[in-house]
Amino acid sequence: MPAKSIAEAAGFSCVNAAARFPALGEALRLLVKNDSILLDRGANERAICHRLAVYLEGEVNRGLDGSNRWQIDCEYNLLGSDQSKQAVVDRLRKHMPVQGRVDRVGKEVEHMVLPDVVVHHRDEPDNELVLEVKVVRGRPDRNEIEFDLRKLTAFATPGKGFGYRHALFMTISPSTNGSRAKVDAFAPEGTAQ
Repeated sequence: MPAKSIAEAAGFSCVNAAARFPALGEALRLLVKNDSILLDRGANERAICHRLAVYLEGEVNRGLDGSNRWQIDCEYNLLGSDQSKQAVVDRLRKHMPVQGRVDRVGKEVEHMVLPDVVVHHRDEPDNELVLEVKVVRGRPDRNEIEFDLRKLTAFATPGKGFGYRHALFMTISPSTNGSRAKVDAFAPEGTAQ
C-alpha cells in the first residue's frame, strides 16, 4: 500500500510543505540539491534527517538574534526543563500506546519514541514543529508508517502530549531514471492549510 494511502487512512491530509513552512521548503530544496548522493545511494534515514535538520536550522533562524533562535534536534529525547529521559517515557505512556519489545533474554525493553526532527526551544514549553521522515525505497512498511503517524499525533495533540503546534509526516522517494527526488508531506486532519 502506498504511503499516501496509509497516511490518509490514519487521518492525515496531503499538504504543500513549502507553502505551509517556507523554511522547510527551502531546507528540502537544499537537501535534494546538495545531498542527493545520500538519497540515491541508500544512506540511512538518520543521515538524511541530519542533513535536513542542518538546512532547516539555518532557514528557520535566518534573521533571528541569539535569544530568539530555534533549536533543531534529531531524535531528541529530553523534555523541556525536566531534562530526564524518564519524563519523556512517562509522558509517552500517558498519551501514546507504546509497545515494548522483548530482548534476547525475554525481558521487555521500552520502545523509545523519538521524533526524527523537532523545531523547539529546549528549556521552554515552546514546541513549533515535529517531523517524521520516511525514505521510501520500494514498498513502504505499513507498520513503521502507522507508528510514525501515531507518534506525530501524540506529539501534536493540543492539551496532551508535548504541545507541538505543527506535525508533518514526509516521505522522500529517491530519484529514479534521472528524475529528482520526490517529497510528499502530510499533516493531521483539521490542521491542513
